[in-house]
Amino acid sequence: MKKIIALSGPPHCGKDTIGRRLTEKLVSETYAMVGPVRLAAFELLGEWFTESRYAELKETPIDMFGGMNLRQWMISFSEDFMKPKCGTDVFGRMAVNQLAKKETPLVILTDSGFFEEQMAVVNAVGRDNYLYVRIRRDGCDWSKDSRSYINFVDPQIHQLGVDNNGTIDEACDFIIAHCRAVLQWEIY
Repeated sequence: MKKIIALSGPPHCGKDTIGRRLTEKLVSETYAMVGPVRLAAFELLGEWFTESRYAELKETPIDMFGGMNLRQWMISFSEDFMKPKCGTDVFGRMAVNQLAKKETPLVILTDSGFFEEQMAVVNAVGRDNYLYVRIRRDGCDWSKDSRSYINFVDPQIHQLGVDNNGTIDEACDFIIAHCRAVLQWEIY
């Protein structure tokens, strides 16, 4: 059964960087819950998605989006259109469809989204195959984001807190050690 490490944390705390480094250290792939929303935005703009262009536009007002920046438009598209029309777990269901296509035994979700979305993932892979990681980093907060940490009340959902104030390798090694020693996942 496929294993999932779901990374959660405020903007700029290192989710994408930790996700990329984990794929260098382990046989794994990444998936971004925000991927379909980013794709829709870039299609509307008539541009190819690149990480550098995304970073450039994330906080820049865009005329086509009524003066909203890319982050604001993506939140509005998700919260005001997709979820009311398709259900609050729509991005979780989309993720489950994509996770099934991944060839590696481990997938790193580089952004966890919301409770309903993650529960769709948990229910698809099972609680024993899922780890929710809360990343904390000094100076990073949720004030410019519609998300926050998910409060799972189910004690059988594995959760881990990671401080990302040292090196990326230290954060990754802490996550890997937890997966191997505590969860007893055979990941390489």
